[in-house]
Amino acid sequence: SATSLTNNYTLQLNGVDNISFVAMSFERSGTGTASGVVEITNESNDVTFAENQFRGPAGITTSNSDGSRSGIYSPMSHNNNNLRITGNYFKDNACGIWSNGD
Repeated sequence: SATSLTNNYTLQLNGVDNISFVAMSFERSGTGTASGVVEITNESNDVTFAENQFRGPAGITTSNSDGSRSGIYSPMSHNNNNLRITGNYFKDNACGIWSNGD
C-alpha cells in the first residue's frame, strides 16, 4: 500500500471510455495508510464494474476522509460520466465506493 494519494491504486483508469470489468478480483495488499484498489480519473466515461470482488489490506479500520482507503475511488477534480457499479463485493477497506464530481 501507498503512504500517500500519489500512485494509490492497484488499477488506474485514466481517461478511458467504454470498458467493462465483469466477475474479476482486484486486491490491494500491504500495510500503508493509503489503500485504494481502483482509481477512476481524467474523464473516464462509460465504465462498468459488475459482479467483481474488491479487497483492500486486512485491518484497515480508520475513517476515510479523502478517498484514500476505498475499493473504488473517483476524485472530485475529474468528471467521470456513466459509471455503473453493480453487484460487487467489497472487503477490508474503510470505504467501498468514494465518488466525487461536478
